[in-house]
Amino acid sequence: MSSSPAYCTCPEIKQTVRIDQGEGECRSQHGCEQTCCPLAAEFEPDRFNFLIAATGSSFRAGR
Repeated sequence: MSSSPAYCTCPEIKQTVRIDQGEGECRSQHGCEQTCCPLAAEFEPDRFNFLIAATGSSFRAGR
């Protein structure tokens, strides 16, 4: 993550949100329940999803 937070205005909730966090963190922080996040591609990867992906790829490599 960068040392200074990046911000963007979310068109769904009409609020300024930090995009140097994960989408899940943003949803929790703002109480967002939108089905599709219009800023999904802008967020840092969620730490949890990154760990799952990293673990899954190591399992596949071990087969």
